[in-house]
Amino acid sequence: MFDIRAKAIHSFGSAPRNFLSYQPQGRLVLSAGFGNLAGGIDVWEVSTRKKVAEFTASNSSHCEWSPCGRYIMTATLSPRLRVDNGVKIWWCGGQLLHVQNTDDLYAASFRPGRVEDTPPFPAVVPKAPEANASISLYKPKGGDSNGAASKPVGAYRPPGARGMGASDAYRRDDDAPSSGASTPTFKGGKPAARYIPGAAIPGAAAVPGAAAGGEKKKRQRTKNKKADVDGATEAVAKASIDEKPKAAAAPANDEDATAKKIRNLTKKLKAIDELKARVAKGEVLEKTQVQKIETEGSVRAEIRALGGDA
Repeated sequence: MFDIRAKAIHSFGSAPRNFLSYQPQGRLVLSAGFGNLAGGIDVWEVSTRKKVAEFTASNSSHCEWSPCGRYIMTATLSPRLRVDNGVKIWWCGGQLLHVQNTDDLYAASFRPGRVEDTPPFPAVVPKAPEANASISLYKPKGGDSNGAASKPVGAYRPPGARGMGASDAYRRDDDAPSSGASTPTFKGGKPAARYIPGAAIPGAAAVPGAAAGGEKKKRQRTKNKKADVDGATEAVAKASIDEKPKAAAAPANDEDATAKKIRNLTKKLKAIDELKARVAKGEVLEKTQVQKIETEGSVRAEIRALGGDA
């Protein structure tokens, strides 16, 4: 907690909390942990910094104070959660007073009211009124009267993992340090040694089996490299073998190309002869057609050079 000059005046300690809300009258402050946390709620008195109440509203996705500052509402809403939708009304001292379940609930809120129109909040947290009859339907036999421990809370497990032995992956421990065992220690403001995320922590005890696993991966990498080299050698050898038939077939391909070129030149000569026949009949040709007739000598010379008859 800080004053208006941003000077720290009090610490409420460390806890899995991600939500904070002041009472409209400013006498109390609520801290809670919702979402992926267990739903723990603490109520503190601002002036004395003492904890007034502590309770659990599991699976809650909404929380707010009533305008009079005496009631706290928690709700489980869709689409954040599509099961156990409903509203719970708590006394500011932590007692559960009312439960109302609904199939699909999308919003919940107290009726708006001005703080000035509500009775002043007493200096001491008043005694809780009698709980509604709905509590007896909600509370299991032998449960706590304030509803704080009415339902056991556990981490969500997918349908495929239900009915099986739980592993550490599904264990929920909000109070455990988040990363104390996986981060390096610091001395004098500097890392004790170079730390690489995901690698072993400098100075930490070796994990059994970790060295063996590393050697296994190293051997696999060596094996893969050898397989790649052998594959490349085989591909080169195969390419060399394939090039020999291609070299033998090269002369035949050259002969086919020469014959094809002679055929094309012969077609040009035939077209030139047709143009000359049109000139003999007195027909006037276009400029490009006249130029084509002029190339007759070069076409015949090229055919003779290729070994053809012109």
